[in-house]
Amino acid sequence: MMKQTIIKCAIALCLFACTVSLNAQNERDFAYHFIEKADKNELVVKTISPQMMERMLGLQEIQENDTLQTLLRQLKSIRVVSAKQHAGKNFDTVEELAKRNHKRYTCKYITPQKLMLTRMRHKKIVELVLASQENERLLLIDLTGNMNEDFIDFITHYPASGN
Repeated sequence: MMKQTIIKCAIALCLFACTVSLNAQNERDFAYHFIEKADKNELVVKTISPQMMERMLGLQEIQENDTLQTLLRQLKSIRVVSAKQHAGKNFDTVEELAKRNHKRYTCKYITPQKLMLTRMRHKKIVELVLASQENERLLLIDLTGNMNEDFIDFITHYPASGN
């Protein structure tokens, strides 16, 4: 009788673990929800999948650069969404989604036209979203993975112009 109870518990735990794993794999990122709400005719979407991230880690240039390798190991995927028109309207959509999901994402305005969203799980940053509007263009970068604060500091302070 005890053996049957243990087996039933083990099977129940396995089923629970499979369900949690499947839900995590099907979890949609912020960019996905933005794309659903925005005018798709205006958007250009580029995605680097987990498989491509693995391939990138295998490149010799990356293997020779410890900093880059450390940063890339923290990423699961990258999605870049851009729109060449209606930046204000699209930025408003980003803000609306952030407000609607305030329990999931923490919002920090870098400037009035730039914001950063983070999603945490077990004290790890599992999603980082950077959005900006400039000259009627919107740029949204969505990074998923297991990122630490050093990663966030590097990304947000890295000079864009290469200075």
